[in-house]
Amino acid sequence: MPQPQARGRHYNVRPINISPRRTRGDGCVGNCPTKCQASWQRLGFRSVEACYVKWGKLNRLGIARQCEAAIRARQPGEPGLPGC
Repeated sequence: MPQPQARGRHYNVRPINISPRRTRGDGCVGNCPTKCQASWQRLGFRSVEACYVKWGKLNRLGIARQCEAAIRARQPGEPGLPGC
């Protein structure tokens, strides 16, 4: 059975990636967006977007893992690690 012919123009359509960590290039990759979405308010950010930007910067500087460990180990009322 022959395939029906489509009319009009044919376009190559590529799916777009709407993930904020990919489109802005802010460095918030991997588990970062999921963690930000789950905890941005608890961590004191104004928005989830602010969390993406901050952790993206920490990822680019190579200190995100150290900061995350310091945040987890910190007791309530203790000051945060400088730079985190």
